[in-house]
Amino acid sequence: MSSIKMYGTTWCGDCTRAKAFLDRNRIDYDWTNVDDEPEYQEYIKNLNNGSQRVNEFPP
Repeated sequence: MSSIKMYGTTWCGDCTRAKAFLDRNRIDYDWTNVDDEPEYQEYIKNLNNGSQRVNEFPP
């Protein structure tokens, strides 16, 4: 299991760039597509004070 957990979507440009950076640098990470797993949408909103921003690397 990776120590980096990333939440994002396929339509998010920042998410795509972040994933490409991690892949290019061979950095292990766990990816959760929030669109495929709606239960994480509320989690993302809680991390962002109610905002539905994606491309999250939670603590």
